[in-house]
Amino acid sequence: MPFQVVKSDKPRGWYVVNSETKKKYSTKPFKTKRQAMEQMKALYANVEDIQGAGIGDFLKKGISAVKSRLKAFKGIRLDYSPSIRQFLQSNGESIITGLTIYRAPVEKYVKTLANIVSLGKFKELLNKSYDEVYHLFLKIELNKSGTSFSIIIEKNAVIGIKPFSPNDVVNAQSYVIKDIPPNLSLNAFLNKAQASTSPEVYFKYDALSTNCQEYILRLLESNGLIVSNPDAKKFIYQDMGTLKAQLPSFSQKIMKGITDLAGVADVAIHGFGLLNKPDIGF
Repeated sequence: MPFQVVKSDKPRGWYVVNSETKKKYSTKPFKTKRQAMEQMKALYANVEDIQGAGIGDFLKKGISAVKSRLKAFKGIRLDYSPSIRQFLQSNGESIITGLTIYRAPVEKYVKTLANIVSLGKFKELLNKSYDEVYHLFLKIELNKSGTSFSIIIEKNAVIGIKPFSPNDVVNAQSYVIKDIPPNLSLNAFLNKAQASTSPEVYFKYDALSTNCQEYILRLLESNGLIVSNPDAKKFIYQDMGTLKAQLPSFSQKIMKGITDLAGVADVAIHGFGLLNKPDIGF
């Protein structure tokens, strides 16, 4: 099937079209020719009818192929990574002295990928129903035997913990949590959240359900901190219902497949068991 990239003046932008039928393969034009070229490459990679499940089948085949090469690593880990487990062994009894929620706009490349696999529908829905889509993470201030330090915990393809840096919160909005229970340890804080649901919900990531905002909200709710900070839920929560209801089902499966693959790859790199040395340094 022949495709070509054409420039549009009204509306301004670039479309991928069928050079014979002039059918467009996105509801709105791409801002740049490069974005349209990327879509055309995906279309040429699978010359079946891309209007329906063509691009979905193509990308799902690619995801399945890579997953099959990683079978030896037993799939997605329903636990913290080895380095985080070791970090918690050493620092889990540290006392929480401060909690700050941060939210920052989702990075541009993530939006571009979501737009490509949804054939333009993601951007259309985003412009119609949302001012912005945010990634959320939590800064935890800790005290260990008189020594203070701070970490960030967040949920992407896997749950991550890293040392806090001011560079992490550039252009991010913040909300400070008040009335933290005295002598609340990091282990107790995380264990209550994990005990409140299944391992699949706690550890596995889905962009439209078990995502970063659901994880941060669970951490706070399970420790009774939303009751004393009622506005925190408004700061955290974005209703993903419109995206989930209107994004094509094949594109949701592709996005989930990509995230699952990232989780499998993390196991391939970091393993299931404990490492000899943690890679979280302070």
